[in-house]
Amino acid sequence: ALRTEEQAKVSRLSRQSHSLENIRDLLRQMAAAAPSMLLFLKNVECIEIYDWKANMDSPTMMARTFVGNATEKLRARRSYVLSAPSRVPASPQAVDYILDIESSGSGIKDNGGVSFPKERWMVCNQLGGGNA
Repeated sequence: ALRTEEQAKVSRLSRQSHSLENIRDLLRQMAAAAPSMLLFLKNVECIEIYDWKANMDSPTMMARTFVGNATEKLRARRSYVLSAPSRVPASPQAVDYILDIESSGSGIKDNGGVSFPKERWMVCNQLGGGNA
């Protein structure tokens, strides 16, 4: 356990205890949410989640979610809003792109047990134009 019930009782940070299974469940939830995370995290292209069991020499990958169509051009378009000119353009500037998100591993399942290994998103951004 990361924090036993006894440790939680005397902790000044949190009274919540965390069992190993509780933490593994949180990691499974994170794996299920990883595709949405990549949609909004402009500089992250891959999220990998590992489980390192006590009797193992190395960790085991539970889940991996990544941008399947990553290129320099896509990176520039994803991060455009972070490096856009400080002066807002008078005419609208469209910075749209297709984002392919691929997932694998035992942690990528919805409540019905159905796997969603690939997602395709059309991300539409528009900067400037003065009509926001």
